[in-house]
Amino acid sequence: MDKTHFSQALDAKHWLIRPALSSDFASLYAVGKNPVIWAQHSEKHRGDLEEFQRFFDQGMDQGWGFYVVVSQQTQEIVGSTRFYEFNPQNRSVAIGYTFFDPSLWGSGVNSAVKKAQLDHAFQQVDQVLFYVYDQNFRSQKAVTKLGALPVGVRGDRMIFGLTRAQWSPSLP
Repeated sequence: MDKTHFSQALDAKHWLIRPALSSDFASLYAVGKNPVIWAQHSEKHRGDLEEFQRFFDQGMDQGWGFYVVVSQQTQEIVGSTRFYEFNPQNRSVAIGYTFFDPSLWGSGVNSAVKKAQLDHAFQQVDQVLFYVYDQNFRSQKAVTKLGALPVGVRGDRMIFGLTRAQWSPSLP
C-alpha cells in the first residue's frame, strides 16, 4: 500500500479525473478565478492569481493525488480535487480541495467524482476523511449525502469520516 495508488486516472461517468500537469495551470485558473467558488470557503481570495498559484503549486509539490476534472464531452478542465494525508498505519486518506465551475453545480459532477474517488480509495484504505470549513455548508451537505459522518474538529474545520463498511457505491 503506497500513495502512488492515488495518482491513477479515474473515470467518473462523463468526467475524467486525471493527475494534474503543470501545463494545466491556465485552464484550471480560468475556472478557479471565479469568486463565487470561494464564497463559503476559508480561503476567500483563492481565486486571486497569486493565491491560486500557491494553491496549484502546493498540489503539484505534493507529488501525488492532485487531479483535474475534465469533461469527456468537451475535453475542457472543469475543476479539481485531491487525495491527501495518506496514512498507511491508520489505513486512511483524505479527499478535498475540490472545486468545480459553478455552471456545473447541481449537475451531479461532484457526486460522480467523489464516488469514483471513494471507490478507488477503498481499494487501499479503510477510512476516508473530509476536512470541511465550518462555514462551508454546501460542502458539508455534499459529504453527508455521500454517507460521511462528523467525527471531529480541527481548528475551523469539521472532520467527516466514511469507512469502507459504511460506503455504498449505489448511493445517488
